[in-house]
Amino acid sequence: MKIDWNGFDLELLQGRAIHWARQDTLFVADPHFGKAATFRSLGIPVPETASRATCDRLSVLLNQTKARRLVFLGDFLHAREGRTDLVREDLCAWREGHDGVTMDLVLGNHDLAAGYPWKELRINVHPDPWDLAGLACRHKPQEEPVFPSLSGHLHPVACPFGRRNSSGLSRPCFWIRPMEIVLPAFGEFTGGHQVRGEAGDRLVLLGDESLVEL
Repeated sequence: MKIDWNGFDLELLQGRAIHWARQDTLFVADPHFGKAATFRSLGIPVPETASRATCDRLSVLLNQTKARRLVFLGDFLHAREGRTDLVREDLCAWREGHDGVTMDLVLGNHDLAAGYPWKELRINVHPDPWDLAGLACRHKPQEEPVFPSLSGHLHPVACPFGRRNSSGLSRPCFWIRPMEIVLPAFGEFTGGHQVRGEAGDRLVLLGDESLVEL
């Protein structure tokens, strides 16, 4: 879904990302690499392939868009307990497959606790906010943003009927505000925060096969 937002020509992607073709840039939020490994360290049985699956989804988006820059809007790693050899190996193998892509991370709250990405991933680390060609890249949304911003952190979800219900119909969404777009969480096992939006906002849900605007 292509949108003209505050003079920025952006494309919302079904793969939980935003593509800015003019800057050859792909944005994702909250991959939370190592979260499954963190769960396993607590004795919770989850698949060991979660990080690899997340990497595969990123590769699909990079190959589709031909983006030359990838920006993570915070929470690249979930926790120190998730900094396992397997997670590191999966990420390094994925990074080698995209050697020509510049990668940037805007620090999120989980990054501050989990530590920076491994050096061999060659990810540039920036404080929140970080300006990219006039677009503010953030992790945490602002109550009253002044400049056009992209952010994550909330893991927004919305229900087609306007409320969460027992049938589990809430879906990840893009929350488009007048001066800020909050991206859905990219990672596995992330959960979600119900958003409703206010006057002037747009909610774009990830349907089974396409994006759906409420």
